[in-house]
Amino acid sequence: MFLVIIIVSIVTLLVLIQNNKGKDNAFYRSVAGICLVFSWAVIVMWFAVLTETWQIALNTPVVNNVSIPVWGRIVQNLLRSVVYIFPVSRLILAILYALPILLIPMVLFVMRRSQVTSILLYSTLMNLLFFGVQLLADNWIHTSFIKIPIQGVVLLTTYAFLLYALIRQRPFNSRFQ
Repeated sequence: MFLVIIIVSIVTLLVLIQNNKGKDNAFYRSVAGICLVFSWAVIVMWFAVLTETWQIALNTPVVNNVSIPVWGRIVQNLLRSVVYIFPVSRLILAILYALPILLIPMVLFVMRRSQVTSILLYSTLMNLLFFGVQLLADNWIHTSFIKIPIQGVVLLTTYAFLLYALIRQRPFNSRFQ
């Protein structure tokens, strides 16, 4: 899976380079669209795994450890409400949380038809950057009793930044615009 993510990242960058050189056609738009859908699917899978992990971890005695700081307890309570907000499966919940990440670029490229490839590429790169930050946060946290609060803070902060970046995006310059 990691190899596929690397390949999609490289393909996205190659198409971005071609788009900046002024080469834009249906093939590049198709490749950019496939990369966007793939990056979105990766985020959905990541949300599904996090939702399951948090549902299990937030129901263990460790979350009531006195060593957890107050901010950690607040984050844990917020995460508990987030992962149990709807009585649906974890996959459906993950899709619901990732839906804005897919819908925002779709709305933008309907509004700006001349910048479709740039919007798709920018959104793909932002999605892959978001996923990379999540992987780093997950792999670098080793303290078990505050791992969930730190992971939650990183996720919520980067998710808000991702949505802001997708809404306020300035697609890369292209000679066809």
